[in-house]
Amino acid sequence: MFTVMIKPDIFNIDTLAEKAGVSRRTIHYYLQRGLLMPPCGEGRGCHYTSEHLTRIKELQQLSAQGVPLARIKEYFEHGADLFKMSASIEPPPQSTTGPDIWERFRIAEGIEVHIRTNRLTERDKRELLKKLAATVKKQLSLEPKEAKS
Repeated sequence: MFTVMIKPDIFNIDTLAEKAGVSRRTIHYYLQRGLLMPPCGEGRGCHYTSEHLTRIKELQQLSAQGVPLARIKEYFEHGADLFKMSASIEPPPQSTTGPDIWERFRIAEGIEVHIRTNRLTERDKRELLKKLAATVKKQLSLEPKEAKS
């Protein structure tokens, strides 16, 4: 008689889902969005490890704090310290329902943008405007100057 030993930190998708308190569909969604590393192995033999479980719990924690998945992905990709990340989280905007509030911003001579500001945090708005202004400035410097008639 022989005994099959299974490592306690190796899971199939059902066990991972149960331990993490999420559905299989959520795990597949995280995989599709690049928030969770692919399972080890292929096909029916693929498995997940305690690293996958830890990542899902981190995702849940940050998501519960209101951090958008796109921002969580950036932090994971760049290896940012999660403690620093949670300390820098800005609360979501006060109103995401009701009438839209639009603001107009001039980002270069003859160019302005309109932004629905009640859907962005102040920090996100500032970052967006900086990136837009830098992109426009770069593009304008690349264009040949028109000769005046």
